[in-house]
Amino acid sequence: MKILKINGTVVDNSDAWFYDWFGIDSVNPKTVSEFLKEANGEDIKLSINSGGGSVFAGSEIYTELMNYSGKITAEVTGLCASIASVIMLAAEKISVSPTSSIMIHNVWSYSQGDYLKFEHEAKIIKDMSASIAQMYAKRMNCTADEAQTAMDNETWYTADQALAAGLANEKLFEEETETSPLQLAASATPVFSSQKIAEFRNSFMKNGVSNDSSNDSSNDSDEDKTVKIDSDQLAEITNRLDKLIEQEDSQEAEQAKISKPISGSIEPKKLNKYKFGGIV
Repeated sequence: MKILKINGTVVDNSDAWFYDWFGIDSVNPKTVSEFLKEANGEDIKLSINSGGGSVFAGSEIYTELMNYSGKITAEVTGLCASIASVIMLAAEKISVSPTSSIMIHNVWSYSQGDYLKFEHEAKIIKDMSASIAQMYAKRMNCTADEAQTAMDNETWYTADQALAAGLANEKLFEEETETSPLQLAASATPVFSSQKIAEFRNSFMKNGVSNDSSNDSSNDSDEDKTVKIDSDQLAEITNRLDKLIEQEDSQEAEQAKISKPISGSIEPKKLNKYKFGGIV
């Protein structure tokens, strides 16, 4: 089974280069299409952690997936919001991580002009939202009006709530949690930036440390400022730095989910007009 990652912002093909340039996670219809061609009918799993993005790009991705000949399942590993949750609907079976969230809301856009322009714009996004409400209603086995109300309220679902609402089929790790409870951690102490730790590690290992296991200090001199440590000490330092980096990355991801669940650092006016991606 091949895994297709739906991570980061859902963007149009023409904007993908910008996200790639700055190393920002994104997914676009072209990369999905290429992935599906390579999969060639093999079963695939969508691994989703996305706050949404362009409604048109998301619609194209959804259509590509629906036309795929192989079986498609989905796992929500973190956040699945806005147009990402529409892409999720292409899966036959949807599994959710215990700490994941699914969010549905209306399409939004920006515009300028007189009252006629705004009235026209409002009708467009209202019709788009109504179409998407019908898709949610089909999955949730409810009426389109009920789905639309949930979208109007910008509804957030926990894993259990997603199951109850019919958006998901199963919660992951249920059997394991009976014998091995999920362990969560939080820290009130300062945590170093993973970037700075990585820079320090590279500098420390390449320039400031000499791996010396001989313990021979006969050649030391006042001019030799290199810090010498043996291989065991080097391994211990490296191991501790790796743990700090892992801890920092984990905490940054958790903090981003709490403080700004739908991320997007790019000003929307400079990218897509119609968005289905929440707060940017």
